[in-house]
Amino acid sequence: MESEEIALLLVIALPIALVLLAALVWYLRRRRATLKHALKGRTWGQAKDVVIPDGMDAHVHLDCVILTRRGLVVLDIKRLNGAVFGSERMEEWVMLDRGKRFGFRNPLGALDERVSALANFVGGIRVEGYILVSGNVEFPKGRPARTLVADDLIDKLEPVEGGIPDGWKAMWGKVAGHAE
Repeated sequence: MESEEIALLLVIALPIALVLLAALVWYLRRRRATLKHALKGRTWGQAKDVVIPDGMDAHVHLDCVILTRRGLVVLDIKRLNGAVFGSERMEEWVMLDRGKRFGFRNPLGALDERVSALANFVGGIRVEGYILVSGNVEFPKGRPARTLVADDLIDKLEPVEGGIPDGWKAMWGKVAGHAE
């Protein structure tokens, strides 16, 4: 290939690549903003990438913690595509996507550990947890317990009014202070 052909190829390919990259960034920001917007009015606060002590001289990472009327909710966020087969009792879940099989450890056990660590960290407030699934996913044999898509999470949360209750302010400050 001559240098003129290479230069012409770059002139054509570079703008296309930049447009595709801009579209991807827009899509990812919009998706994140959509969940944040959807939770508005249903939470008093959100803290992402929270790192807290696990109670055994180590630390645990929480994808997202939200403060709701019922207490704290740990969201373990999973991006999945395809058909997912899993249950509370299965050690391994399976995802079938475009003819390929992917096995992964049941995420509910790790979620329970995260919920327990947060409950011990804050004390005195209800803590629950869910696997929040995003992506083009279906559960042909039924969705496992405590596994939600965004619309289910929104339906599960009651609207909040006013500010954070006085008794929870210090606790929420402690959680939010551990967000990265």
